[in-house]
Amino acid sequence: MQKKIKLGAAYAHSKPDAIKAVNYKAINTSFTPSANFAINTEYAKSSADTANKAYLIGGTYSWSKNSFSATHLNVDNNGNDAWNSVYSRIGLTVYGRNLELGNAMKGWMYSFNHQITKNTSLSTYYLDVSTPGYSGHDKEGFVELSVKF
Repeated sequence: MQKKIKLGAAYAHSKPDAIKAVNYKAINTSFTPSANFAINTEYAKSSADTANKAYLIGGTYSWSKNSFSATHLNVDNNGNDAWNSVYSRIGLTVYGRNLELGNAMKGWMYSFNHQITKNTSLSTYYLDVSTPGYSGHDKEGFVELSVKF
């Protein structure tokens, strides 16, 4: 059973220009009940005075050279450092939109990954998130080609 459960912790310190320094702490876990399926969770909290929590829970199914993930996110405005956490991949697209709105988001992220070669993979992502206090949903998709050298 030990090989099926992994625990982790993270710490980040950020001091953006003209903004008070913020510390971020997180705990995460991964549970693999079978060779093809994993459940992942993370809870994060920052030292900000308000809106300082974030969590995600998701599942990944893998087969052959492919994997599909669905992840539910609930992130307070000051709950995470979008560039130094498990949420950083989301920051590539959502963070730019949210610069004027903050980091807050709630919704789903879906991803599909195909391992082309040992050092090359192709991933697609689709996000359907909302920002508290604003109507509608932000629906975005993007593709990533990753090559290791």
